[in-house]
Amino acid sequence: MAEANGRAVLLVQRFDRNAGERLHYLSLHALLSVERMSPADVVAPTGLVSYFGAASLYRRIGVSDAGRRMFERMLFNVLIGNTDDHARNHGLLLHAGSWDMSPAFDLVAEGKPVHAIGIGLKGRESSLENAFSALASYDLDEDVARRSLESIQEVLHRAPGILAGAGLAEGEVDLALGRMFRTI
Repeated sequence: MAEANGRAVLLVQRFDRNAGERLHYLSLHALLSVERMSPADVVAPTGLVSYFGAASLYRRIGVSDAGRRMFERMLFNVLIGNTDDHARNHGLLLHAGSWDMSPAFDLVAEGKPVHAIGIGLKGRESSLENAFSALASYDLDEDVARRSLESIQEVLHRAPGILAGAGLAEGEVDLALGRMFRTI
């Protein structure tokens, strides 16, 4: 944690650098070339500006296990209230000639009722019900999806201890967690 302009900021290591060398990053926004979304763009199973659309595109590019990984990223964002999950905050990194998903970044627990991109049959609605409404679009069955949810919830329940163990003071832990955990 650091302070900048009177505000607390969590500093993290850059994911687009390797030993000082820049890794190529390609955002979902650039891949889709979509400037404005129509309502159909965010609704499963065919909406491209969505987690399931990203999973489908990433599979075609050769990203391994893209459906499960995008589903888990989407679940995490629903659980922490990160609705600032627009297409520029998802993308791919080029490693040794192959594309793979970038780590999650720019996570902001806003807790708004809708996500920036689609998550299920109810479009951008932020709910676990909506998240589970389009499992086929991620090539997942209910059991795998439930295990993913339980695993993410378990990690989130340990978050205060993890942050404290990393050296954050109690007030900093509270600040870092902010509005998270509204649905777990």
